[in-house]
Amino acid sequence: MHKSITKKMRERKSTDDLNTLADIVDMSLDKFKEEDADFYDYLETLLYETMYGKVISEEMAHDWVSNMKPRGEHWNIEETAQAMRQLGYNLNKIDFYVVANMMYNDYYNLIENDETLALKMAKEWLTDVDVKENKLYNYKKYVVC
Repeated sequence: MHKSITKKMRERKSTDDLNTLADIVDMSLDKFKEEDADFYDYLETLLYETMYGKVISEEMAHDWVSNMKPRGEHWNIEETAQAMRQLGYNLNKIDFYVVANMMYNDYYNLIENDETLALKMAKEWLTDVDVKENKLYNYKKYVVC
């Protein structure tokens, strides 16, 4: 029955219907989160990829970077964007923000006081020719989780 109802909702193209459907999805996902975490994660990923594609959104980037160990955010997006311009890099500013902070956190003992090294490493990580598209998103999805 639900499939015929959602089909009619799509055909009507009503904002009220869309809001109701969104409320139903929210309630359903909350229930799955409690009862089947794996299926919940799967559905959350489907929703995210439908909304943003296989890219890191600014919200996801901030959440990820703020939880990086051991130091968290070292540079904000504006600072890494400015660094990209100064170094002549033409990369996605959200991806560069994440990876620059990742390099700073993961290789701090190697980098020490040479912050430019972390920025150069971020560029190299993002432009690695051996990796297919959506590298950072897939790294987050399959490695960092």
